[in-house]
Amino acid sequence: FFSYLATMDLSEKHPSLDMLLSKLSSQVTNHLNELWDEIGYGDEERERQTVALYNDVQKLCTEKVQEVEKIRERVASDLEEAKKKIETLSLDAGFRIPSLEESFLRLSLTEQLAKAECHIEEIN
Repeated sequence: FFSYLATMDLSEKHPSLDMLLSKLSSQVTNHLNELWDEIGYGDEERERQTVALYNDVQKLCTEKVQEVEKIRERVASDLEEAKKKIETLSLDAGFRIPSLEESFLRLSLTEQLAKAECHIEEIN
């Protein structure tokens, strides 16, 4: 079964997370139901197994969200440091760079950081 999951079609250029998780959930559910039927699990055992699986998946999802939140915090911190460095370098060079905030509108944190790093290179 796990080799079957490993062959899930991820060839779509940008598969959505919803689509992938929905497909995975459906495949796992079908396979577990087949196994439970074969074993002879009743409703109570199936419910216990389902609750345990749900709790495991919820824990994994929570950990993933926390991991990505830490990345976001790190990128936001790096961006603030880059903005301060731009301010310092421009003042040291005797000129002032117009506010970066306007040029950062609608950019992701990663894009803002890349743009700020370009400004730093231009000043140096």
